[in-house]
Amino acid sequence: MIKTKYINLLANSNPQSGATNVSSNGSSFTTHFGSLPLELEENAYDIELRLVKATIWNTTPNVFSGQNSEMSVVVGGTTYNLSFPTGLYSAVSLNEHLSYLLTNEGLTSDVVEFIPDYSINKMVLNIKASSVSVIFQGTTSIASVIGFNLGTYSTTASETSKVVVGQSTPLFNSINDYIIHCDLLTTGVRINKDFNQALDVIPITADIGRQIVYEPSIPRVHSVNHLSNEKRSSIRLWLTDENNNLVDTAGEYWQALMEIKYKIK
Repeated sequence: MIKTKYINLLANSNPQSGATNVSSNGSSFTTHFGSLPLELEENAYDIELRLVKATIWNTTPNVFSGQNSEMSVVVGGTTYNLSFPTGLYSAVSLNEHLSYLLTNEGLTSDVVEFIPDYSINKMVLNIKASSVSVIFQGTTSIASVIGFNLGTYSTTASETSKVVVGQSTPLFNSINDYIIHCDLLTTGVRINKDFNQALDVIPITADIGRQIVYEPSIPRVHSVNHLSNEKRSSIRLWLTDENNNLVDTAGEYWQALMEIKYKIK
């Protein structure tokens, strides 16, 4: 008689849940099985692995302090250097934080604004006072994030306001999908020409700062017949973007619920 058997594996990146070798950016970790290793019967066949559920916080930063975070504002002849902290920003939240930075410098909170124009997929710089300059310079400028060229944008003494449209598409969407990888696989999902042990592709369905809950109605099935000859004491998982770059989870933990299905006679 043929029997179908199942093994469920929940891997969580939180060290308090037993994760080890957690990377500094939270993208990868190892789960150990302790005294009960993962070992299938010798006559196991038609062995399949699938992702049943995954939870990931949508917090991967698109602005990194000291990398793409800086700008300067000149008001009344005084230069104020502004630096955005590392974080995941939308067009709206970036402008909100700009107002905080300006207020902390003793300036009017909206003397300079970033406004999204969704119709043309550009950001708009709105300078709302005379003799004000906004400067984007150097390799650590935030200009690329908001779609502006490096340079100085100013109002003259006779201009009470000026609106400047960004020259290129903003780069707020630094990640299109999360991809979970697992070393139980030999190939996994093929992404263009490469196999990188990708278990599944997780669409970003949650707002910034909210948790993505992914439960596929038809899970992606991977053949893992090699497990019939293996005894595994641990597994390793890692999280990347669609370009196979490890992602920063900004201190949040993520997890994957997997199922191994197989048959024995």
